[in-house]
Amino acid sequence: MRRNLTSTLCAFGIALSGVAAAQVPDNCVQTTYASNNSGAEGWTVMFDLEATESMTISGVRTNFGNAAGEFVTLEAFTSATSFGNETDPGAWTSVGTASGTSAGPDTPTQLTFFTPIEVPVGTSGLAFLYVTGSPRYTNGTGSNEVYTSADGALTLTGNASVGGQFTGSLFQTRVWNGDLCYDLGSAEKVTTLFDTNNQGSVGGAVYFDVEAQRPTTFDSIIVHSGATAGTPVGAEIYITDGSFAGNETNAALWRLAAVDDGSAVSNGVGTPTPIQLANTFQVPPGTTGIAIVAEDFGHRYTNGAGANQTHASADGNLRIIAGSASNVPFTGGIFSPRVFNGALCATVTDNCVETLFDWNNGGSDGGAVYFDVVAAQPVSISGLTSNFTDRGAILSVEVWTRNGTYAGNEASPAGWNLATVSDGLSVAAALNEQTSVRFNSTVNLPAGRTGVALVVQGAGHRYTNGTGSNEQHDSQDNILRIEAGSASNVPFSGSPFSPRVWNGTLCYDRPFIGAEFCEAVPNSTGETGTISAVGSDVASDNNVRLIARNLPAGQFGIFVTSQGFINVPMAGGSIGTLCIADPNIGRFQGPGQILNTGGNGVYSLMIDLTSVPTATQFVNVTAGESWNFQSWHRDFVGGPQSNYTNALRIRFQ
Repeated sequence: MRRNLTSTLCAFGIALSGVAAAQVPDNCVQTTYASNNSGAEGWTVMFDLEATESMTISGVRTNFGNAAGEFVTLEAFTSATSFGNETDPGAWTSVGTASGTSAGPDTPTQLTFFTPIEVPVGTSGLAFLYVTGSPRYTNGTGSNEVYTSADGALTLTGNASVGGQFTGSLFQTRVWNGDLCYDLGSAEKVTTLFDTNNQGSVGGAVYFDVEAQRPTTFDSIIVHSGATAGTPVGAEIYITDGSFAGNETNAALWRLAAVDDGSAVSNGVGTPTPIQLANTFQVPPGTTGIAIVAEDFGHRYTNGAGANQTHASADGNLRIIAGSASNVPFTGGIFSPRVFNGALCATVTDNCVETLFDWNNGGSDGGAVYFDVVAAQPVSISGLTSNFTDRGAILSVEVWTRNGTYAGNEASPAGWNLATVSDGLSVAAALNEQTSVRFNSTVNLPAGRTGVALVVQGAGHRYTNGTGSNEQHDSQDNILRIEAGSASNVPFSGSPFSPRVWNGTLCYDRPFIGAEFCEAVPNSTGETGTISAVGSDVASDNNVRLIARNLPAGQFGIFVTSQGFINVPMAGGSIGTLCIADPNIGRFQGPGQILNTGGNGVYSLMIDLTSVPTATQFVNVTAGESWNFQSWHRDFVGGPQSNYTNALRIRFQ
């Protein structure tokens, strides 16, 4: 499956993540931003799409006439074609809304859709009603009206603008200014209920279990928000090993797994509200406890009645088993049973590497398989799937690792370290089917080559004879590679059977990166602003998103950076503490980089490591360098002020 720069939101549209207009991936179609005409608020711009494959729109950027920072909203409509239906409201169907903050005229403004935009094979019409905000577009000349994506899957033909919602004055030909990005794959999700009969307080939590048959990575959630439509909302996702049940009031057992990206807006009671996450989180095979902590809204949920407490995904991989709730996260006053109203959304992940499941050989109970894992960046692995003998057998797996390669070290215990063991609850599936194995603790692998040995008890490994061409397997994102391999019936002794290809799948999680330092001064919310980062600390990956949280609502701010340390209280008249040093403090203050905290006190920025600002120039971050980041934001404490978050240091590889 071709993957977009960002993952899909339950296969529905999301916005691009900080991609410059010139860097258009092959699954996007871009028109132009050289506008020479414009409409007004309430106008509609429309065009036709021609798709060679069925797809879902997974990102939109467009050109607003509004000044930077102004709130804007689109409503999307589809029809069989836009041509001939420009002023016929009955020909169009509303398929979703998107809202955000304008980046300014002739500058791409990225927005997030809250409902799906499905594009079928063949011709269809797509229209955007500018509910708030005004469109800028380009007059058609005959030669500037047709645009095709680099992979040829989608063609856009400009048509018209209308001075209302499919009514009023018609202007032809007009070329919509923007980018549409799409995903040719489908997403996986597990959904519970939206028939709420109860609710919690603003800032409360819901708890439930997720049972997964295979490692699964989530990139977004859908909630039932008690906030009025248009209210900015967010969420924090916490997980615990094993079940949530009985652990709701033990905060020490829960760890923060993901945070929202600051873009979500409530769709109101009775309507699902999607929340895109700033980073993915993964659950291993087996049971994982989940807690969703609401920000700026109260959860709407349903009282548990036994039969309504278990919900499965369509493919059977995932089950949500509800659940409970509390008005204050991880404290007393647990309401149970309660059924979370919402969904967890996962894509067909590109952060997995799968070898083979067409075994033609096998080992003994107690035997081992050996292979190398080559990682482009540090990764965390919390489970796997594999192919075993003895269907129905209860088995356990030991995971052994060593620095460097397994090759030549299969018969020598020296250098091997026991990294983790499975929970002993795996049951062998049928041959050539994937048996899920959950680890008792996460295995953290560094960038580079690591030898891996899997020792199984209770069954034998099924594997495939190596032929040269079948011995190397890569994840779709090229972060993880498995290079096979050998096997032995007695671990770390004797002569190994080689080459042998382990039958299995490893999925990795993208963890938070960097280390926080320097204490922030409380802001007007009473909390201290925090900074974090997700992505990769490998400089050449150019994949770092900075996130600032716990900030005052509705305030502007920027991220700043340098390679030095300092500690200056009340720097520059601020009430906060500057933690990164002159003389080369750089400010992310270019187009689209001056951010607003919105209603939930969060903003985030995808930074370009090939063009990081200093006081005098833009530089390229290289391996071996350490960079410090902080966010500087407006505040109001006894009058207009500014403040800082704490700081974050990332050492790049």
